[in-house]
Amino acid sequence: MARYFNKDRKTIAKMLRHALPPGYRRSEAPRRPTLDDYVGVINEILRTDKALIKKQRYTAKRIFERLRDEHWYAGSLTTVTYYVREQKRRTKEVFVKGYPAETIEAFCDGHVSAFAFFGGIPQSIFYDNAKIAVARILGDKTRISSFDTS
Repeated sequence: MARYFNKDRKTIAKMLRHALPPGYRRSEAPRRPTLDDYVGVINEILRTDKALIKKQRYTAKRIFERLRDEHWYAGSLTTVTYYVREQKRRTKEVFVKGYPAETIEAFCDGHVSAFAFFGGIPQSIFYDNAKIAVARILGDKTRISSFDTS
């Protein structure tokens, strides 16, 4: 197999040991010697940002400028940007529920679960041409709902 696929024998042996590629895993967290002393300040800024409306929140660039001006941070903007992006990604609340097929039962169960999760029912919902929700699209681009009883 190694000759046929033009790969090393060890690579082929590794492929045969795993049904799916094991992927790369870090043995330890990445070190950021210039940033590590300022992580607490950044986390505090991000924590207080949650109480503000979106337009008033700090961007990674503004956090960098604040670190540089108030705390004499000597690192780069990129390092701060990567850290802020990772922190925002980790703290983002997500609601994901998967189904094996697009059926009316899955569609309705997903809605019931979402309404329970969000604590209410929205005034309107828009679907992007989901076959379950849209039965027919007419010539003038009007949609006939699958749930329309009239």
